[in-house]
This record gives sequence, C-alpha cells and structure tokens, in this order.
Amino acid sequence: MMQVMEYLPGGDLMGLLIKEDKLSEVTTRFYAAEMVMAIESVHELGYIHRDIKPDNVLLDAFGHIKLTDLGLCKKMDMAQQEKLPITNHTMTESAQGHPITERSRPYSRNRQVAFSTVGTPDYIAPEVLLQQGYGQECDWWSMGVILYECLVGYPPFNADDPMSTCRKIVSWKQTLVFPTEAIQTLSPHCIDLIRHLICNADQRLDLARIKAHPWFRGIEWRSLRTQPSPYIPSRGGAEFRDMLQKLQHLDPADAQYQSLVKQITANFDEFPDQGLGHNDNEEVEGGAAAASAGPGKGEGEYNKFIGYTYRRKPKVRVALDEAFHDGGGGGGNLRETFDRSDILDAV
Repeated sequence: MMQVMEYLPGGDLMGLLIKEDKLSEVTTRFYAAEMVMAIESVHELGYIHRDIKPDNVLLDAFGHIKLTDLGLCKKMDMAQQEKLPITNHTMTESAQGHPITERSRPYSRNRQVAFSTVGTPDYIAPEVLLQQGYGQECDWWSMGVILYECLVGYPPFNADDPMSTCRKIVSWKQTLVFPTEAIQTLSPHCIDLIRHLICNADQRLDLARIKAHPWFRGIEWRSLRTQPSPYIPSRGGAEFRDMLQKLQHLDPADAQYQSLVKQITANFDEFPDQGLGHNDNEEVEGGAAAASAGPGKGEGEYNKFIGYTYRRKPKVRVALDEAFHDGGGGGGNLRETFDRSDILDAV
C-alpha cells in the first residue's frame, strides 16, 4: 500500500529561520494568522497537537504554511487528566551554575547546532513540564514561543542544556524578557499578544480572543489561503507549477527529468533511491535493506523513511515521542534528562 500526500517543496519554518535569522513583523503576522487557523482545525476535531514547533510548520510552493506531524495528537477528553512522566536526574554543573532569573542571551542561537539536540524542550508549556494536566491551551503557548523566535531570532528560554531550558520555562515570569532592540522595533500590540500566549494557562488567550486581538486587526481569516504569501520559496510559485507540467511529459531516464527533480527537491535531504522492498536482484543480508529492518520484521518490512527530513545540517533532532507524554517506556534522551523535583526547585 502506498500513501499519497500533498507535496510541500518549500521546506519548513525552521529552515526559513536558519536562512533569514529572523522575520519581519509583517511576515510573522501573516504566518501567525495561518498558524492560528491550522491549530484551530486540530482543536475543532477534538485534539491537542502537543508538538507545535517550527520544524512542524511546512511551506508549500507558494509560501503558505501547513501544520504537520500529528503523531503526538491526543483527544482532549483523554488529555485533560494526563500527567507528564519525568525520570530521575542529577542536575549537571552547567544547569546548577546559572541562576533561574538569568535571561536568554541576546544573540541569535545557532539553530543548526540546536537541531542536533535530542528533544529540546523550547516549545513545551510549563503546565506540561510540571505534570499539572493540560488542555488545548498548551498549543497556544507553543505558538507564542514560535512568534518570539521569529521576531527576536532565538527562543525566549534558550539555554545550553535541556534542564536549564525547562527551569527557565517554569519560571517564565522571571525569564521571559524582550531585548531592547525588539521593544524598540516591534509594535506594542505584537508584544502584548506574545505576553498573553506565554503566560499562565488560566490566563492564556483562547482562539476567539486571539483572533480578536488588535495585532490581527485587518486579517481576512476566511481568505488567508488565497492571499499572496510574504515569502515565496526558491523555485516556487508559477515556476514550480511549470516544472511539474514538464515532468509529466518527460521520460524518467531523460537528463532533463533528473535535473528538474533535483530542482523541486532542493529543500530536502539526500535520499538515495534504494527501493521500498527487495527483490531477487537485491542483496538483503548485510545490505542497506537488512540494516533498515527492525527487530522481528519479516521479509519486505522495512523502515526506509526513518530519519527523512527537510534539508539541513546536522540532522534534525528526534521528536518527542508518545512515551514522553503518556508515561510509557522509552521516551528518548530528553525524558531521561528530567527530574521533576529539580524543575520544581525553580518555581
């Protein structure tokens, strides 16, 4: 069985931030509005996304965004009583050496290095970290963090290690600081919206109040998808449409075909065509196909797409998994890093 999905050649929001460092308020406002609509659609279906972050916001050929990676979505009636498990951890020297009131350093973080961190918690809401139970409002916190990063150039709780980031998040009243340059250049309405997203869960703006916020005044919510985007990806727009038309009439063996494929996949990592299964001509034992088969997998059961992501170096970090939220086994390196008592010491 093959699953056919929409092709989004524009990369993701994190890739755009790596390229541009930060976005203008006008551009951020447009993408924030589309993000609101995307999150609204998830909530209307009765789910919490739980993994809102820039690398889950993809761009189509015309620069409009799509929210992806729904693997951590949870039905709201099930998530209301959920508690986030955190295992034992001894604070590292670097985490102990910085007071919790220390603000994020005023420089643009190296996002490529940040992406090599497994499960960085930059976008997680404090009520999730503190095992207080959470609802759909945790997604709005994550969006607020993304807006801050788009406009300032680094996330508000940026730190050298995950534990320090968590401690900053739960003490957001002391650590959420806008640099002087941002205060001087951003509109008061913009800063006000972010402050009403990055705040206590019971005070956080809901969907209706977000849409009615003065920063979004003038946004035509119903026609966002038909409005021109402030950013068109390279080889996007009408050029992308023309290339697709040409591909339909070319033989795959044609050199021009291969050239066009490279152009429309420019934002993707290299992904050698090794086939999705094996046949009599493919050496399985000791080969790439065997390496991709998981424990207990039968013949023809492969995981060829594991690790596949948009182009960036180093490889994109591993996402938080279901066990991190639900208390199951595993949970990755991030889960093994946290000790709830250490986080509570910061409150």
